[in-house]
Amino acid sequence: MQEKGISLIALTITAIVLIILAGAIAVGSDILKKSFVQSLATDMLLIQTKVKIINERVKFNGDTSILIGEKLKDNPNKENIAGNALTSAEMESDSLYIYDRETLDSIGLEGIKLDNGEVYIVDYDTGEIIWPDGVSNEEGVRLYKLSEIIEGSLINE
Repeated sequence: MQEKGISLIALTITAIVLIILAGAIAVGSDILKKSFVQSLATDMLLIQTKVKIINERVKFNGDTSILIGEKLKDNPNKENIAGNALTSAEMESDSLYIYDRETLDSIGLEGIKLDNGEVYIVDYDTGEIIWPDGVSNEEGVRLYKLSEIIEGSLINE
């Protein structure tokens, strides 16, 4: 008489394969997150470089009208744009400007990925670049500024 069903060996092999697949998916998602954060930081560094060039021109010419972007404090939707990245007091700064797709294109940064509705905020006083969506570190803390992302070692892990 022949028994029907799955053998213990087949069941064990199936369980091992599922464990390996689960591990591969976990590692793969971690690699994808690190890749995204590295790409984001690279984009932010490119913007920061352009901001430094613009700041040098302002210092040389004394003409602040060459600052690129829209002042954050002048935008009626500033709370939604900045999200949790900035406090209400910070949003009133004269040095914070919004960089949208059009602004990035106008300064030669067409290659920077920016989905619809996404923006960067630049601080011309400090050279800081802010991404209002933020990224979470391993402790679940949201990081918004380029300096936080670099110091939080999200790109060096």
